[in-house]
Amino acid sequence: MSAMKLKWLIISLLVPVLCTSQTSPPDSLIRLLPYLQDTGRINCLNKISLAFYINALSEIFENVQTDSAISYASQAHAEALKINYIKGIAEAIQNLGEIARDRGNYLQGENYFRQSIPLFQKIQAHENYSWANLTLGYCLYRQYKFSDAKVAYDRAMLY
Repeated sequence: MSAMKLKWLIISLLVPVLCTSQTSPPDSLIRLLPYLQDTGRINCLNKISLAFYINALSEIFENVQTDSAISYASQAHAEALKINYIKGIAEAIQNLGEIARDRGNYLQGENYFRQSIPLFQKIQAHENYSWANLTLGYCLYRQYKFSDAKVAYDRAMLY
C-alpha cells in the first residue's frame, strides 16, 4: 500500500472518532467535581449543565441531554442559594431558562429569564444581562407578546 493511500485510510478512520469526541459529555469537568468546593464547584456545575444542552443551539439536536442539563443546573442553583452566590444562582436559572426554551416551553423559559435578569443586573454582568434579555425576548415573541418582546430586545441592546 502506498504512503498516500495509508494516510487517507488513517484520516478516514480518525475523522469520525474526532468528530464524535467533540459532542461527548463533559467528562473531565464531571471528574473534577469531587475536588471542588463553593463557587468553583457551582461554576463547574453550571458549565456541565451548559455542555449537556448546548448542542440544541445548533438546531441539529444531536446528543442533547436536557435531563442531565436540568439536573446539574438544579444542583448548581441549590448550592449557590446555600452560600448566596448571586452569579451562580443567576447562571443556573439562565441555564434552566435556556433548556425550557429549547424544549419549546416558552412560558417557563420566560419565568426563568425574568428571575435571572435582575440578578445579572445586580452583579453588573452586562453580557449575561444582554443575553438573558435576548432570550427572554425570543420566548415572549414565541408567545405572541410582541410589544413585551420588543422591550426585552431593546434592553438586550444596551450592552
